[in-house]
Amino acid sequence: MIDYKDNNTFKDAVQKAHSIAVLVKVNNTGNSQDEADIVSSFGAQNGGFGIVVYKGTLQYHIYTGGEWKYIDSGVTRDADKYYYVVGTWSTNGTANIYVDGVLKATRTDAGTSLTLPSETEQCIGIGGSITASGIQRAFNGAVVIARLYDVVLTEEQIKTLYKKLTPIKDEPRIYETTSGGRQRYLRFFGTYGYEADKKAPKGSYFVSNGKM
Repeated sequence: MIDYKDNNTFKDAVQKAHSIAVLVKVNNTGNSQDEADIVSSFGAQNGGFGIVVYKGTLQYHIYTGGEWKYIDSGVTRDADKYYYVVGTWSTNGTANIYVDGVLKATRTDAGTSLTLPSETEQCIGIGGSITASGIQRAFNGAVVIARLYDVVLTEEQIKTLYKKLTPIKDEPRIYETTSGGRQRYLRFFGTYGYEADKKAPKGSYFVSNGKM
């Protein structure tokens, strides 16, 4: 969980533009996986954005203009397969979803004003949505990477990031990206992951790395 309720810089940035990227594996394809939040800031679904499984497909959801906008990749989640999923949005009203470096869907009516959830629920949840009463819509699987940027990544940047995903045999590392684009090693976590580049796109707010 990443709490951002007191981070106005963060809130201002993601309400102008953002990209959310995850490397994820679904553990099963049962009914419980038909609506599950992989990485999100939904709270009790009164605002925010995130990458989800909904009605069996990988989707990017965002709350703008007083309603939810669904950007559906059309990719059906398969058990035991890893997917690199990226959702992007900006105040020009365009939202995109990419899977494994390929653009799958675009909405040009995705709204120009992002609403965040109530202050008590302003958290980024990994593996479910964080609400005042606990975790909701928990995801059954592995979230290997979760990254959030304050820019709209281009298709070329997303393809490059996807191509650089490589499993490593030793303990993966977590890095924090500074405003200058340099990454700082934080700690080991999990048993499978992604060896981060020495430089990443500016605006990377967090990197969580390892099996949940």
